[in-house]
Amino acid sequence: MAKQPSTGRLLYEDGVRVFVVLDFDGVLNTFPDEHTGHGGPVYDDFQTFDQRIKADGAYHVFRITWSASMVAALNDVLGNPGVQLCWLTSWRRMVLKPAQRMGFAYARPPVVIPYGNSWDSNSQTGKPAGLIAFLKGVPAEAGVVWCDDSLNVRVKNWATYEGWERQVRDGIEPQLLPIGPYEETGISRSEMSHIHLFVNSILYPQGSTSQSRV
Repeated sequence: MAKQPSTGRLLYEDGVRVFVVLDFDGVLNTFPDEHTGHGGPVYDDFQTFDQRIKADGAYHVFRITWSASMVAALNDVLGNPGVQLCWLTSWRRMVLKPAQRMGFAYARPPVVIPYGNSWDSNSQTGKPAGLIAFLKGVPAEAGVVWCDDSLNVRVKNWATYEGWERQVRDGIEPQLLPIGPYEETGISRSEMSHIHLFVNSILYPQGSTSQSRV
C-alpha cells in the first residue's frame, strides 16, 4: 500500500508555494518585561487582551500583547493563495482563538502542525521533527518561512537552537528562511521586510511575467 503523502505535499499539489510557519509566544504574543535586546526597528502599536483557554485539564487566562501593524503586514502575505499559514507552537490548536481575535486573514485556512507529545502543552521538544514530517515530499522550488523566538541564537542556548535550524535545513528540500525574533518585541519591521522579500522571490522568481506582489 502506497504511503499517504504528507500534509505539506498535498498543500503543494493544491498550489501552495510558500509555507509561513509561526510560533506564537515571543513571535506574535510579546513579553515586554523581558530585556534580552531588540531586533529594531520594531512595531510600536502594541495592545493587549486576555484570552481564556482550557489547557492541561484546567482553564487559564493569558495576557496577549500584540501589534495590529505586525498582523496586518503578515496578512499582506497570507492573502496570496500561494501562501499557507502554518502554526507550530506549544499552544497547539488553542492558538486559533487568539489569532482570530488578532485579526488574522488569509486566502487559505490555517493548519496546525503536530509535533512531540500532544498532551504536553508547554513542550518545545519535537518541533524540528514535526516540521520535517509535515514538509516531506515538498520540492525545492517551494519556500518555508519559520518564525520562532527559539531560533534567536543571540539569546537562546546556541547548541540547542542552532541545531534546530541545521536539523530542518538537512531534513527538507524547500528553501528555508529562519526568523528568530526577540521575545519582548516579536517580529521586527526589518525581519518582516525579509519575510516579504523572501515570499516574493519564491512566488515570482526571476523572469516571471506576473506583476502582482505581496
